Amino acid sequence: MKILKLITGTLLVFALMVISFSCANQKKENGLKKVTVAHWGHSKILIYLPLYVAMDGGFFKKNGLEVNIKYSGNDDQVYATVLSGSAQFGVGDPAFTVIAGERGGKGKIIATLVGRLANWGVAKKGKFINNITNYSELTGLRISSFPFPSTTYTVLKEIIKQNNLSNVKIIQTPFGNELALLQRGDVDLAMMLEPNASIAVSQGNVVVFDLAKLFGPYLLTGVTCSDKFINENPKTVNKFYTAIDEAIKFSHSNPDSTIKIAQMNFPDVKKNIIKNAVNRMVADKVIPESAKIDSVAFQNLIKTRIIAGDISSKTNPMKYIWNKKK
Repeated sequence: MKILKLITGTLLVFALMVISFSCANQKKENGLKKVTVAHWGHSKILIYLPLYVAMDGGFFKKNGLEVNIKYSGNDDQVYATVLSGSAQFGVGDPAFTVIAGERGGKGKIIATLVGRLANWGVAKKGKFINNITNYSELTGLRISSFPFPSTTYTVLKEIIKQNNLSNVKIIQTPFGNELALLQRGDVDLAMMLEPNASIAVSQGNVVVFDLAKLFGPYLLTGVTCSDKFINENPKTVNKFYTAIDEAIKFSHSNPDSTIKIAQMNFPDVKKNIIKNAVNRMVADKVIPESAKIDSVAFQNLIKTRIIAGDISSKTNPMKYIWNKKK
């Protein structure tokens, strides 16, 4: 029995040495630091395109990083994954950094990924004579929304309340079901993300309500990180930010290459639809011009969540913003 234990122990030590040697060689070969990104939902989403551009356009690699995506569910789960250390960075609603912070969660928002409300109101052709350019024109409409407590739902409720709109009905529906509601005539206006909005347009519908333009800057999606990782790995955080910023700027200056990367990540969507969707996101600044967190966009996010009751009005939200080290 003692001999068996000795042999087993020796084999275990040898195995660990082999694994250690293998990992060391792998690290030496590519010279890249591996990090994991907790990603909202269970699959890629087009409005997160700068992340995929950073990956497939070589911007992470250029900055010495190898990035792996970990699909983590809802926004609160994304941030919980970051705080637990199972992922070093998170991509989702940055409001949860503040919401969790009020309960003791220690982390920061380090970058902007989506800089506007990425919702476009789609209607059947002929339903509206002109595009909706004023919130008052929403009166009497049935509007689809992703379920509470989604940002779409929260913002629509805020618009209705702040503008004293009457007889506006919000129809909550799961993501992906918006077009079906519109086709059945259950809603007058279907709020859609891309590429769903462009898919709906390709089927004869029209975009009549551009929330990104009308509402203005809004920090819809950010990159988050725990204070622990920031303090222990400041250079890695700087590199991640730089890669995202470079990818964002590339998206604006190299539309053809950006569209190709989008097609590669969404192979089931037709080329012309991807092109229209990407061009719309760039034109409306849903893809921001920089990864830097815009103070107006951040304050608009916080205001929405205070109205919804998710964040206390006494909270100082600015303490949750990370500042890039030079």
